[in-house]
Order: sequence, then C-alpha cells, then structure tokens
Amino acid sequence: MRIRLTHHTTYDYERPARAINQRLRLPPRSHDGQRVIRWRVGFDVDAELRRGEDVLGNLAHTAFVRGPVSRLTITVA
Repeated sequence: MRIRLTHHTTYDYERPARAINQRLRLPPRSHDGQRVIRWRVGFDVDAELRRGEDVLGNLAHTAFVRGPVSRLTITVA
C-alpha cells in the first residue's frame, strides 16, 4: 500500500521578520514496517535549505530565509 501525505505550516508575523532560521524535523524514518520513497520540503518564499541529521540520526533540515517576510508557508510531501 502507498500513502501520500502533505502537510502545510503557515506563519504570519505581526511585523515582517528580518530573517528566519528554522530547524525542521518532519520526514518520518524508514523501518521494517514502512519505507519512505520520496520526501520534499518546499517554501513559498526564497529559502536556502540544508539537509542533515540531528544527534539521534533523524533527518533534519535547516532553513534560512532572508526578509523582510510577513508570511511563510512550508509544505512537505
């Protein structure tokens, strides 16, 4: 069975942010009961995205967005 998940997170800032630096831990891990085939992280503004692992070996991304930004939406699928 294949399952496709899509998740949107939107941040609205009262005053535009000069810059945003955020650590994302969103993708699930593959294991015996599940295999992740594809995973994509997208932004509705220009962002620099670096992929890495946290200290527990989980996939994590660090996002850098230069402002001013009054609204940010992150989509993972």
